[in-house]
Amino acid sequence: MSTPAPHLYVQPSVMIGTVETICHFQMVTLIPEVTWNDVETYCNPNGEAPRWSWRGVMRVRMSYGTGSAWEFFSARAGQIEEFTITPGDGSVSADNPSATFDAYVGVLPFIPEHEVGASATFDLEFRVIGDPQFSTTGT
Repeated sequence: MSTPAPHLYVQPSVMIGTVETICHFQMVTLIPEVTWNDVETYCNPNGEAPRWSWRGVMRVRMSYGTGSAWEFFSARAGQIEEFTITPGDGSVSADNPSATFDAYVGVLPFIPEHEVGASATFDLEFRVIGDPQFSTTGT
């Protein structure tokens, strides 16, 4: 059995609402948070069942002014937005799916931590409502 080469993440497409936002990011991720619940019975000693929710992180490079990260994300803080994350080259397939979901957008810092004379990044979290819909076909 051969193993595929590691995937190199170059540039996905990240739509928030109808706006392509990838130029604000250095990284975007969608993470399941799993907790295990006791479902033990006489016939299932030590039984556990998973329960999960989804959250994500966008590592944003801070900018200000028209079309900036500050303008875009501060206007959406705490709101529900539709997200669509697809492979950057648009080649959605069974091996390279896209994800669509609604999520609450977190609040961003006004001036993120940074060094003197340097630009700043920050991690902006989002919380997915329900489960993402993974698609293996292009839109």
